[in-house]
Amino acid sequence: SYTLRTTNDAAAAEVVNSFDGVEPDHQPDGSLRFHPVNEQAVADLSNQLIIAGASIIEMAPRSATLEELFFDLTEGHH
Repeated sequence: SYTLRTTNDAAAAEVVNSFDGVEPDHQPDGSLRFHPVNEQAVADLSNQLIIAGASIIEMAPRSATLEELFFDLTEGHH
């Protein structure tokens, strides 16, 4: 998954939620994460965020924590 921070996270959330090519990964703390179908989807999403007025502060691949890997292995994807 990718983490995303912008200058307008509310607008960014709307873009991520409606954008073909990425699957939103809603977090309890309100942080923005998404799973792209490919690298082109990441590039296309970044363009749409800028058009929506959400300048990108951070858009970075995120590695799963050991705890997340454990739960994926023992309980399936959550």
